Amino acid sequence: MGTYILQRLLLVVPTLLGVSIVIFVIMRLLPGDVARQILTGGGSGQGVTEEQVTKLRHDLGLDAPVPVQYMRWLSGIIRLDPGRSLQPSNDKIRDLLIERTPVTAELALGAVVVALLIAVPLGILSAVFQNTWIDYGLRVFSIAGLSFPVFWIGILTIILMNRFLHYTPPVEWRNIWVDPVVNFQKIIFPVLIVGYAYAAIVSRLTRSTMLEIMREDYIRTARAKGLRFNSVVVQHALRNALLPIITIAGVQFGTALAGAVITESIFALPGLGLLILRSILQRDYPTVQAIVMFTAVVYVFINLGVDLLYARIDPRIRYA
Repeated sequence: MGTYILQRLLLVVPTLLGVSIVIFVIMRLLPGDVARQILTGGGSGQGVTEEQVTKLRHDLGLDAPVPVQYMRWLSGIIRLDPGRSLQPSNDKIRDLLIERTPVTAELALGAVVVALLIAVPLGILSAVFQNTWIDYGLRVFSIAGLSFPVFWIGILTIILMNRFLHYTPPVEWRNIWVDPVVNFQKIIFPVLIVGYAYAAIVSRLTRSTMLEIMREDYIRTARAKGLRFNSVVVQHALRNALLPIITIAGVQFGTALAGAVITESIFALPGLGLLILRSILQRDYPTVQAIVMFTAVVYVFINLGVDLLYARIDPRIRYA
């Protein structure tokens, strides 16, 4: 096990190095000049001279060769100090990550928990009652979650709540440890919407995996020995179906961290998604790069944790 973990950790280095190079190059290929945008505030640029733009580019280090800029940025990442935002606020990016990460993590974790609570029971029911009206109804529920875009469901939810329930979620965000009531009111609908979208995927996977396992010989043997059907389904079939479910749950958690841009924008959640969207629009290279690197690190270690859980769930799996 120790050797396996060490090998996986060594693979993290080239993986993250490749991610850093790709995102650095892509950000430099985007059109626009961040120095000019800062000076003009995104306006037409009237009243701003080329000398002012050149001086600001020099102050920000944007006039250095691209390899030099990359090495400066990478050294800061290694020191856990990705620098400062290029916006007039000049905030430390590390402080922005510390401030925004709990919001996105709460959204991602809540969505995955909701997805598992909904999808696993529904997937089991759909498999047990295959080709009945229960199965057909649950499959429609799942397909709807796969078909409807998250942003459309989010906008429709806000409109319907305001139109028929005369309810609008709180505008201001509150930390869960400071004001759990306002935090719950603010986060519950994004969590349910994203969770429903993920539940659609997990329920389909659970159903197909359970159907395959229920046809195995050991399941028929367990039933022939007189074990109760519920015991066979939960203790034997579900246990062996957990491996792909855990895999997709881990992937979805990483996806929720990386893909919270739309959800956080719709519900005005001050998380990493909203921060990276604004940073992209404002050509804030260091902030975008730092968020992508942070997300990549989390994603890699989530996948490592999922692999290690395999051996815990299935004793037949051993890592040399």
